Amino acid sequence: MTEKRSYKDRGLWSKRTDDKPIGSYQHSLFADDIVETIREPLLVLDSNLKVAFANHSFYRAFNVNPKETEGCFLFDLGNRQWDIPQLHDLLAQILSRDTIFENFEVEHEFKDIGKRIMHINARRLYRKTGPDKFILLAIEDVTERINLERELFTYRNHLEEVIESRSQEVVAINKKLLEEKERLKITLRSIGDAVIATDINGKITFVNHAAETLVGWSQSKAMGKPLSDVLILIDETSREHFSNLAETIIESKGIINTIRNAILISKDGSERIIADSGSPIWDMKGRITGAVFAFRDITEEKKMEGNLRQLHKMESIGTLAGGIAHDFNNVLFAIMGYTDLAMLLCDNYLGR
Repeated sequence: MTEKRSYKDRGLWSKRTDDKPIGSYQHSLFADDIVETIREPLLVLDSNLKVAFANHSFYRAFNVNPKETEGCFLFDLGNRQWDIPQLHDLLAQILSRDTIFENFEVEHEFKDIGKRIMHINARRLYRKTGPDKFILLAIEDVTERINLERELFTYRNHLEEVIESRSQEVVAINKKLLEEKERLKITLRSIGDAVIATDINGKITFVNHAAETLVGWSQSKAMGKPLSDVLILIDETSREHFSNLAETIIESKGIINTIRNAILISKDGSERIIADSGSPIWDMKGRITGAVFAFRDITEEKKMEGNLRQLHKMESIGTLAGGIAHDFNNVLFAIMGYTDLAMLLCDNYLGR
């Protein structure tokens, strides 16, 4: 246990001289109570930089005792472990200029307690009687706080670097996605088949050039409209309208041929026979986000197929007629042969 000595024992306090004096002993006890309550280490040096007083927090913090501290030259304490160049500069300025320092940072490797970072508040003290001058050093150990701040600063810098790197990656990915999206749009607008895409609610989000030509709607005017308002399809035989195309495609969850024998009615009322297929649109997370409907005009193909079927019918009829004629010729040939033979017999019988 360290020896407890009052300010009076160290000669740091004198009797007050105001109108309501307090006894020096009482005053010392009062000062001791205050000083010993302070959690930060306190050190009082005389004008020769010898330790005149240290509180209990100082002894606990730096693992020393009063016998090896009080009356000793500051820079000789603990095998000169307080011989710190920063502290030399600090005390020199206080002694020469009466300067007050707050949060003067000192970082030093101590023999017993290791590397510590301290904030020192320093100022001059004066006795009311006598020429002695003292220096008060209030020492705050901020090692953990500073280390934490440094770790946080390092971590923040690392985090900022990571964020910057990720941001650059995101920018690059977004740029690539935009380029791919633009390339896809150009491709879709350039292909011969008509393509119309919708969102999950069946509202049109894309119309390529071929589709604009067939349906009679420009992409700018078709955007946001329900698919059934732009793509009007009827059954070739029953003339019944088809509806809910986008819903049918989305519910299918695969590529389907949505309509057979379909006729597309353009905005101007013209009709075209089409072949079609549809598929849901999937995002990278495997969620359906819309539908795409692809179709092409096969009106001319249908006409050519009809003409070809007519030619095949005519060819079949010609083949049948040729066969019948051949068979008829065979019969006629036989009849004519028998007729010639009969006439010859008649001529012989009549003696011609």
